[in-house]
Amino acid sequence: MRADDPPPPDGLNDDLLYDILDNLPAAVLVVALPDFRILAVNARACARLGIRLAPDLVGKPCEAVIPRFAEDGIARSWLAAAGLDADDSQRTLVTAEDPGAARRWQATALRGASGEVERLLVYRIEGQSAAQRPDQQFAASTRQIAEALISTIDRDQLLDLILEQLRSVVAYDQAAIMLRDDEGYYIAAGRGFQDRERVLSLRFSRNDPLFGELAERQEVIILRDAQQEVQLKAPVGPIRGMMGVPLSVQGEMIGVLTIDSFTPNRYTMADAARAKAFGAYAALAVRNAELYRQARERSARLEQALADLRLAQQRLVQSERLSAIGELGAGVAHELNNPLTAVLG
Repeated sequence: MRADDPPPPDGLNDDLLYDILDNLPAAVLVVALPDFRILAVNARACARLGIRLAPDLVGKPCEAVIPRFAEDGIARSWLAAAGLDADDSQRTLVTAEDPGAARRWQATALRGASGEVERLLVYRIEGQSAAQRPDQQFAASTRQIAEALISTIDRDQLLDLILEQLRSVVAYDQAAIMLRDDEGYYIAAGRGFQDRERVLSLRFSRNDPLFGELAERQEVIILRDAQQEVQLKAPVGPIRGMMGVPLSVQGEMIGVLTIDSFTPNRYTMADAARAKAFGAYAALAVRNAELYRQARERSARLEQALADLRLAQQRLVQSERLSAIGELGAGVAHELNNPLTAVLG
């Protein structure tokens, strides 16, 4: 937004604008002309153009943040796609990145009140093959988790499977499953961590603000930049974008799924919706695996108690037999002593 731009409508704050842009099924970039300064951009466009997201990205020239912007003549391509060399009609530009019809950039010239072109809207519809559609990926992932409920009885194997399938639903650089016990929360499984052993030894208090908010709201929490969250007590390392997903069964939060990205503003409300639905299946799987583990532990304790009881019974029987043999020996000796006393007396 420039100084002479009209104020946004009431309620249209930066977070809402991010949500609107990020929920569009397209990569979207708005630049000011003629210097090609970035006015707005969503995460999909950053990923496609190689832009590294940063809090001060808006206002920077495209040449400073888009690799090979000048060398590849991207500005000329966008202007041509917008039809600025002809009648301002939209023209489709097939990028060298993917010449297929499923992925195309388009551009539209935006004129100001004076009628002159002031801005350029550049976008690419996120066409996907049937095998790549998020709903089908989600269905396939949840189906595999459901199958795991039948075939996988080991909790650690199940947790690793959940993190593996999560990647096909929501992209991440790091992810972890934290489970609750009597003392708080502990990391039961993780992926993408360089110091995995240290991470798996971490514990967190129930009083952690993030866990408290998740338990109360029972909704996914999106942190656009974890580096700026002063109340976040967990070590964030290189984490920027982050989602916290409550793992709840019948209203009780049994754990938390954390999904991390090294890029700020990475996750959208659409990502949160998929993560929440995926987390519901994961929570059921974790609860069932935990119940099975507890049942096995109780069974093992009962088997050990039964074995101890049998051993005690065997020792008691042996002790009673020895006592009976002792009493029998004493009786025999007494019977032998009586005749001998009479003879010798």
